[in-house]
Amino acid sequence: MATTKIHSISTSPDNCINYGINDKAGHGKDDIADGISYAVSDKTGLITYMTLSSYQNCTEANAIRRFHYYAEKGRGTLRNETPRTKNGNEVVAWHLHQNFEGHEVPPHVANEIGAKLAREMFGSFACTISTHTNTNNIHNHIVVCAWDKEGRKWNNCNSNYRKIRQVSDRLCEEYGLGVLYKTHEMKLVSYKDKDGKQRYYEPTDRKNELIKAREDGNISGNIDDYRNTESYLQTKSEMKTNRDVIKKDIDNLLPTARSYEELLDRLRDLGYTINDKKKDGGWLKHVSFTAPCQDKGTRDSSLGDGQFYTRENLTKYIDEHASKKIEQEDASQAALAVKHIGDYEYGETNLDDIDDCFRTSRNANGSYTLIQRSDIEKSVIADIRKNDAEVRVLIDTSGIQKIIREQEHKKKQGIPTNASKREEILIEQIRDSFENLRFIEKHGIYSYDQINNLYKAVYESYNRNLEMLAQAKQLVDHFNHVLELPHLAAELKSKIDGSLEDEEYMFEEYDDDINRLAEYHDMISKYDINGEEGESTLRAKVGGAEKKIAAIENLMEGYSKEITGYEKCVATLNRIDIRNNRNNNDALAKFYEVRNAVVDAKQSIESRLPQR
Repeated sequence: MATTKIHSISTSPDNCINYGINDKAGHGKDDIADGISYAVSDKTGLITYMTLSSYQNCTEANAIRRFHYYAEKGRGTLRNETPRTKNGNEVVAWHLHQNFEGHEVPPHVANEIGAKLAREMFGSFACTISTHTNTNNIHNHIVVCAWDKEGRKWNNCNSNYRKIRQVSDRLCEEYGLGVLYKTHEMKLVSYKDKDGKQRYYEPTDRKNELIKAREDGNISGNIDDYRNTESYLQTKSEMKTNRDVIKKDIDNLLPTARSYEELLDRLRDLGYTINDKKKDGGWLKHVSFTAPCQDKGTRDSSLGDGQFYTRENLTKYIDEHASKKIEQEDASQAALAVKHIGDYEYGETNLDDIDDCFRTSRNANGSYTLIQRSDIEKSVIADIRKNDAEVRVLIDTSGIQKIIREQEHKKKQGIPTNASKREEILIEQIRDSFENLRFIEKHGIYSYDQINNLYKAVYESYNRNLEMLAQAKQLVDHFNHVLELPHLAAELKSKIDGSLEDEEYMFEEYDDDINRLAEYHDMISKYDINGEEGESTLRAKVGGAEKKIAAIENLMEGYSKEITGYEKCVATLNRIDIRNNRNNNDALAKFYEVRNAVVDAKQSIESRLPQR
């Protein structure tokens, strides 16, 4: 489950954004660091809790600039009565906390849920979504610009806050997480502030504790402010002098900077004010840096020994190390590329190359990223290793290859394998597990509940397209019938004219044929197909509808493959659970309940498809 809280930012949003997206540090190995992969310890015992961030309507490089740009744009388009805090200060951003229960989800899943929440609630607003792992609860910090791209300002009314909670709860349910139903409907307590204005708060245990702490004088200010959190207070307590802060930030960026100008740009992205150029574009003798929250600048000649951080020396240092950095990055990516297996094939893939805890994912730009494996992935890999060990006791390696070739040949011929020997059954299971492992990695599967939600969503998309396919085919059949009407009308007219002397015809069929002929002429007139131009226009519509049918059928083929993939995945996981004496009856029952519902819907739509 996840709880949500939101509060306003009335000073510059820079500090809040930087706090959200930066990694967190702590001292001494603890239970949190032992339990998660996003904690990295160095030789001094300092632990860095890696922050995972994503962005909406901005990027890591321009987030702060975008917030300020939208603020200036919004101030220029809105009236003066914009929302303000109790102190009369203008609200420039909103800070939404989304806290999960313990470490019930991996950080990348928590970030994905946070990004979906931001997209649904703040679609046109710039947002940074940062997932922190440095506390007992995985949690998201979502910083939202107060103005959207069109200059509209966010209205943080109670109904919108209720909607935030409802969307968060729904997303948690979609990902198989619990929901805190006792507080599902937000209960608010009203009170009047010192100015007599009616305000509200939600009486949670944490809120009541903070209110009491403020009344006792232990804390001050907004009780929902992120500055009243332990992690922020720890961060503030470790802040050094202005020179040390600037020096540390430069040191952190130097290893990846490709030029001195890039170094300055990245410092500006962190919220720095830098005075480096004259009006004519020439360099100043001394570059000065003002970090966020600092009141005055510090010259480069005042940092460190007075020599290393000067522009001339840093330029020389970066130039000397740039080529080496490129080589190191290329080597690092090459190492990840080697670890990237992608298409697992039994008999081709070396099982020793498969990492049980991490896998490598290729990014859109061609680089690689390490991703922590889910428990489901680990169980499939463990099953493969177990089966492989048993196979190698039964037969040698050449025997494995021979059986694989035979099974592959039967598969291509559409012949059931009907494996009878123990080694044949095991090899078939391994190949099936590899196929499902590829599917699980591609779709990021980590639980049965998630499979149910994804399976239902894909099947519902299939059924929606099936409905559109039925409508498109009916339309094509109708248009084709209309195109035949001039020919049918001519034949019917000839029949009528030739049967006027036939008393039996005149008595039994004449009236029906006259009415049908009138209908034909009405339809011909309606679609204006008496001439070539009208017929050509209608044939063009038929061609367009047939193209739409082909596109829908192509899309449905992809959905069908995904549906089959989920069904095979459940079958494989069920086999593994049975082998390991794990009871998954409830999970299977839920899956087949979902399956029956969507299959019934599919059959209902198929019954309406025109028969050709």
